[in-house]
Amino acid sequence: MITLIVVGCGFVCFGLLWLYCSLMNFVDANEMAIRVIWGKEDPEVYKAGARLFIPWLPSLFHCYLERYPLGMFDLDYDTIKVMSKEGDYAGKHRASVEVAVDSRAYLNFPREREMLVDIDTDEPIGFICDLSQQERIDLTVNGQVDWRGHTVVLELTHPLIKIFRAGVPIPKIVKGQTKEERAKEMAKLQDWSGEAMSGSVRSAAAQMTWVEGNENARTAFKDRVEEGFLDADGALIQAGFRPSGIKIAIQAVDPPKPLKDALAAEEAAPHVAARERIEVGNTITTMVDEQIEALKKHHPMTKKDCQRVRQEVLNQLTRDRTMKGGGKLTDNRIANADGTSFASGSVSELVGGIVLAVSAALSSKDSGGGSKDSGRRRAKDMTREEKDRAMGHI
Repeated sequence: MITLIVVGCGFVCFGLLWLYCSLMNFVDANEMAIRVIWGKEDPEVYKAGARLFIPWLPSLFHCYLERYPLGMFDLDYDTIKVMSKEGDYAGKHRASVEVAVDSRAYLNFPREREMLVDIDTDEPIGFICDLSQQERIDLTVNGQVDWRGHTVVLELTHPLIKIFRAGVPIPKIVKGQTKEERAKEMAKLQDWSGEAMSGSVRSAAAQMTWVEGNENARTAFKDRVEEGFLDADGALIQAGFRPSGIKIAIQAVDPPKPLKDALAAEEAAPHVAARERIEVGNTITTMVDEQIEALKKHHPMTKKDCQRVRQEVLNQLTRDRTMKGGGKLTDNRIANADGTSFASGSVSELVGGIVLAVSAALSSKDSGGGSKDSGRRRAKDMTREEKDRAMGHI
């Protein structure tokens, strides 16, 4: 008798435990869930707060709750190498080369029905985001709407059910995971979607030259990749993912290193030239000031005279450079484009000679003894020995 009572109590306790474990299946605030009973999924998708009855049985009987996180996953794909298009861009012919594309995808599991299907054929026609505001209202009120020659309704099967049936891997991200464990979980979804990303990148590269892709990686190139990645016939959309839950980012479209270096040098050339012009101009200005200071030791001049000589020297150097450069708007205080100086001597000698000639011309003009141009002509006609002697006095 006692044995029967003990056995009975044991069955009751086990039954209560089984009932408790079968009823205590909650959907957390940060997830959705699909209930699977005897291996068959429930057609309803359960959201946060739901408490479900699932028979507490060994895994052999396939009774469980499949949970899907609500958060967005950041998928950082390995560098994808594809061939670019051969064609003309920016006035030059560009060859087809292998480019390395760094891409990312941000996606989450769909929460609502978004796809529109033909009411008669159940074929996908578009997405609810394609409808106008009035068409969305009509769809909500009537359950269907005439659109682009079709009578469409929202997809009958929840997209999360399609994802479950497609066997899409679910990253299990929980608190306390190490960085390596989290990366391993993310790799499941990343590997599954990687082929779709590679195909979209390959298609985008085939439509753009390497220069165009490199210059527009985050705009035009990204748009072309997104177009293929979100195509209604593509793997992700067919599996159940929806455009509202997918974002694409292209970080770089890099050509081979020699071409990348050449492109960087081409972009940097104007900045380098501008910096060099400033440096050379500053050097020449400093040399002019030094020659004027040396001249003042033997030929005292007022501050105003020094300013006049300095300005006239710089103006003359500017005019000489402009004439010798064919009138081009370049720095007029550096050597000729072919590498030769303004005169046969060094730049320092040239500056000294011009300072001396300009000073003499201005002095002659102030004293009424001749014009500035005649002073310049005399300086220009000086022999090498005369210039050396004149420079020796400075």
